Amino acid sequence: MTGWVHRLPPDRFKESPDMLLQSLVSPWSVLGRSLVEGSCRVVRSSGPVLRTQRLVMEPIRRGDSDDLFEAVVGQDSVMRWLATGRADSRSAARAMCDDHDAHWTRHGYGDFAVRDAATNAFLGRVGLRNRAEYGVDLGFAVHPRAQGRGIAGEAGRACLDLAFRRLSLPAVFAFVLPGNTASISVLRRLGAQADGTVQSSGLHCLRYRFDPAGTATSEHVVVDDGGADFGLMHVLGPGSPGNGAALRAGLSDPFGVNGLALVWDDKQHTLIAASEGRPVASAGWLLRNMAFDGSPRRAAGLGDVLVHPAHRSQGIARTVISVAVEHARAAGAQTMILLCRPDLVPLYTQLGWSRLSVPVIFQQPDGARTSPLTAMIYDLADLPHPTISVDLRGLPF
Repeated sequence: MTGWVHRLPPDRFKESPDMLLQSLVSPWSVLGRSLVEGSCRVVRSSGPVLRTQRLVMEPIRRGDSDDLFEAVVGQDSVMRWLATGRADSRSAARAMCDDHDAHWTRHGYGDFAVRDAATNAFLGRVGLRNRAEYGVDLGFAVHPRAQGRGIAGEAGRACLDLAFRRLSLPAVFAFVLPGNTASISVLRRLGAQADGTVQSSGLHCLRYRFDPAGTATSEHVVVDDGGADFGLMHVLGPGSPGNGAALRAGLSDPFGVNGLALVWDDKQHTLIAASEGRPVASAGWLLRNMAFDGSPRRAAGLGDVLVHPAHRSQGIARTVISVAVEHARAAGAQTMILLCRPDLVPLYTQLGWSRLSVPVIFQQPDGARTSPLTAMIYDLADLPHPTISVDLRGLPF
């Protein structure tokens, strides 16, 4: 088994911005200068159901805890590759399901309960886990009776299809203990390349990497998303003016910052969420050398996060934010930072961001100014939070 080695209980597109998406996904959830969901809460959605030739994969919920216990948590031959010690209680299985459920709520993607399409038998869990210090990784744990039948590979390829064709993630990783030769073989068959080693929960693990160009996606994955047809597309630059106008839906001040009379920087990247070929949300970011307590740091500035009024409270924002963070990580950002209205702080906090209590300085045509907006950061490299000040070294975003 691979991925998510932890202690228990758990605590490509290169088309123009106007190109319609060809691969669309589920009603996920989304937010800087931002107009978000209309209220400061993370909206839960059920997530997509993936169907392959032999499998049905649904987001794990607490109701799966007994099945998870029987197939995974109660199996020594499975748990020895996943945890530092045996978690052999049903309460541990419930805690795991709660953790998986919370992950879906925060990111809009996560672990799936994998079942036999013909018999509905629970075969294990496979999915995508976002870890702040490493990025998104693919992990799988299947019941002993399902091993040797290609179940992990079939489910894993469906998750990679979701990650690259639909979420537009820049990379997916996998972490595996050195002696786990069966899982290493599965990863290699799926197209993973060795990518060094890493310490995870005190364990020495091998790291593998999947890239969109080198990973063969499946032609036999059906995404059942209740007809929502959402998909993400990453494009260079600030995005299409037409898309921006469509998302603003006639609102003159969608971000609520016109009264500040600030000059904003253009974004270097844009992530667009589309439904039935029409943009419904977007987020932009740029990469820049900034100063944290006077020391240089490569940071990504997030902004222009916008959800069309007709699509708020559907949980789109969280996934746009999560995927934007991963693109910034892949580009070399050590920290991500945003400026937002105070009323959005609780929402970003739920998404894993931290509020800064130090002055944030940026440039304007008439000189340096201190930000009147709340600054929040998302750490990507286990660096200390600033205690004195942050200088954005340019225009705000």
